[in-house]
Amino acid sequence: MWWGSHWLPDSSLRRGLGSFRPRIDMDNLLFFVAQLSKTA
Repeated sequence: MWWGSHWLPDSSLRRGLGSFRPRIDMDNLLFFVAQLSKTA
């Protein structure tokens, strides 16, 4: 799961992954929460 880049301690690696898809981690998190809310 490369979109979990914000959890990595290496800032250079985090920047590299962040530049690839800067919002995918937050978008996936919001989508996941939305899906949980629907099924709950």
